[in-house]
Amino acid sequence: MSKNCLAVIINPKPVTFEGGGEKFALLLGDVLQKEGWNVEFARPLGRVPSQIDLLVLNGAQGTGLLWARRWIERSKWVWVIPHEALRQEINMLGIYPGRLLDEIVAGILPLAFKYWTRHRGRRVTLIAVGQQNALHLKEWFGTEPEYIPNGVGNLVFEESSRVRGLLDSIQKKRGNLAAGKWLGLIVSRWDYTKNPEGIVKIARSTPENVRLIVRSTPDGLFALRKRLGLLRWPPLTHPRVTWVEYPLSRGEVLALMRDSDFLLVPSKYESFSYVALEAAAVGTLPFLTPVGLGWEFSKDPLLARLILPLPPHGRMTVSESWQQILSVLSDEPLVRELKSALRELSMRYSLENWEDRIRGLLYQDMEKLCGRISK
Repeated sequence: MSKNCLAVIINPKPVTFEGGGEKFALLLGDVLQKEGWNVEFARPLGRVPSQIDLLVLNGAQGTGLLWARRWIERSKWVWVIPHEALRQEINMLGIYPGRLLDEIVAGILPLAFKYWTRHRGRRVTLIAVGQQNALHLKEWFGTEPEYIPNGVGNLVFEESSRVRGLLDSIQKKRGNLAAGKWLGLIVSRWDYTKNPEGIVKIARSTPENVRLIVRSTPDGLFALRKRLGLLRWPPLTHPRVTWVEYPLSRGEVLALMRDSDFLLVPSKYESFSYVALEAAAVGTLPFLTPVGLGWEFSKDPLLARLILPLPPHGRMTVSESWQQILSVLSDEPLVRELKSALRELSMRYSLENWEDRIRGLLYQDMEKLCGRISK
């Protein structure tokens, strides 16, 4: 029934880019292709087909509602998946360059949504990728989004020579939990949402019985690095911190994650935090701030032990955060209990469940798709 349907997925960056939004786009394309759809990945300035059955505006905080006019006008159905809820993101980030422009855009986007749905009569569906994200989008846009939480599938580990070299260089050995030595991992972009100031403070305060790997690269935001006083890269050197400056494949990151005792995600803002879900799936404890998936952790009495209410989410200091991390890691029965709970959580957020929700939304009104678009 869907063999003649055309779905166009617009992503701000090429889908070959190693990012969560790009991975989401590829997974969505796979689901649609499994259902027999013709799928095209497009860039904002690309060629517009004469007729589109399903247009997916993926990422870019939903700003496709502003710049994708020529695409929307030729589409039967539009899915808007902002990922980040810009209004709430602004509030959590505080003062930063470009905030005024972001505030203007955040104010215009709900009006653009109403323009397309009420004044132009287009079918536009807003999609949330997490529980807190759904609440944020509803508050921001004033409409109930479809809730389709992210999912994690079969994870492929790439035990490359680079990964083994990293682990050997810090003399990481399996089974050293009882010896009171732990390996931590931070995997992060270097931008305001990921809390670079916090990452530097945490890394600089790494305890003696911890070795920390930080996988991050500069994103070209010179103003950000200048503001932090970090005009060199890597931004700090520390005897217990290994700063990975070169790109790693997703499989290499997963291999590092699996061999680490814990993952740190001290973000100011997250729409979901896919990396924390991956850590849960591989049996590594993710310590994270109460935002995105961390917000869901904070509602669970057990998983709340993994929450670090660092600023702007709370008043926990870096020293207190390390005390909490080491307290949890030192309690082996608690670690086993947490890992069991994390496995259950990762199964709830399985890729199969995600695909089923996508199909459920897709075929709500299948008979109305794949026909001519009324002008």
